[in-house]
Formats: sequence, structure tokens, C-alpha cells
Amino acid sequence: MKTLYTGEDLEKLNLPGRWELVRGELTELTPPGWEHGEVQVNVASLLRAHARACGGRVASESGIYTESNPDTVRGPDISYIRPGRLGKAPPGFSRVVPDLVVEVVSPHDSSAELESKVEEYLTAGTLRVWLVYPGTRTVYVHGPRKEIRKLTQEDVLTDPEILPGLACPVAEFFEGLQ
Repeated sequence: MKTLYTGEDLEKLNLPGRWELVRGELTELTPPGWEHGEVQVNVASLLRAHARACGGRVASESGIYTESNPDTVRGPDISYIRPGRLGKAPPGFSRVVPDLVVEVVSPHDSSAELESKVEEYLTAGTLRVWLVYPGTRTVYVHGPRKEIRKLTQEDVLTDPEILPGLACPVAEFFEGLQ
């Protein structure tokens, strides 16, 4: 019989490395590569600049509950929460689901795993999920009702509902990559 953990258990375990909790089961994550990290910093910096101007909140690899009983706690590459939704930042994992989740796709990520995560975030109440592909310099914007937009580095990403006033060239996500 498998031992099922809670989000509180995961916080207390203080395990080395990166871990998520998926329906009560601990899942160890592979550390991301350098390219992944550069893209993550680029996107987080752009979102942070926007958040400073409007009062939103941005976090990187911070635990959020997406399901309960059994618990699922994910650590998205980047989370964005619109102004007024979070209040004081919780010391542990957040029960406030981000409005936007950004996942930078690594070569070892499977399509099935990515589709499952997108569905999980949207079901939990996230309004948009961006899958950022460094290898092809593309971004897939997933929204409720299964809509998907594909953007290339020639496009400008806008989302007036979640990020009013932001108009970001997708090429900036991949700045500095060879």
C-alpha cells in the first residue's frame, strides 16, 4: 500500500532537490538545464516589470495547491496573480491558484505530461497556461474551453484580461539564447 502525503507533509519533509506532490504521491523533478533557466528568468523579469506597474504578484517555482484530498502541489516555473487576489504572501504553499502559469518546456518533458499539467492548472482555476518552447522559439497559450494560440518569436503576446497593458514581443522570451 502506498503512503499518501499531504501538502503540509511535503513542506515538513524538507527534501533535497525539487519535488512535487501528485495526488498524494511524491514526485522528484529533474533539475532544468541552463537554456531553460535563462528563458525562465527572461519571462519572469518581463512579468515582474508588469506586476510592479500594476500591483500583480510573480513567483518562481513556488508551490501551489491544484487539488485536495489527495493533495497535488505543483511548482510551476512562473506563477502570476492579478492585483488584489493574494494579499500577504503565504510562508508555505499557496492555496490561491495563479491567474497565469508559465512552464518552460525542457527536452525531457513528454507531450502527455504537459497536456495533463495544462488541464490540471485550468481545472484548478488558472485562466491561462503558457508553454514556452526554447527549441522552436514558440509559445502556446492555453485557455479555458480548450482554446490554444500558437505564437512565434515574430509575434507580440498580449492578454488584456490578465495582463492589461502588456504587449511583449515573444522574441524577448528567448533573448540571449544562441
